[in-house]
Amino acid sequence: MKSPFKVKVTKKDIKNGQPQNIQCCPIALALKRTFKTDMVEVKKNDENNEVILQVDDNEYDKDCVSNHNDIFYFVDSYDDGGQVEPFTFEIKYE
Repeated sequence: MKSPFKVKVTKKDIKNGQPQNIQCCPIALALKRTFKTDMVEVKKNDENNEVILQVDDNEYDKDCVSNHNDIFYFVDSYDDGGQVEPFTFEIKYE
């Protein structure tokens, strides 16, 4: 397995992100910068408390992403207009 990607969600991402926009939320902006692509989506499933991160043709779920619960609650809070802070997570891939 390759070294994981470190994804840093910054204050600038939080300021420039758009709530409830799967392609322009702060996590999506951080993914675009990290992976150097515009083809990203951050999908939240409330039924099973899961977030799927899509980058190009690859999907990363809770088995591939560190701090998965933090990501879920970040998205939930941000979309509801709550206060969120910068954080870092890793994506493991093969």
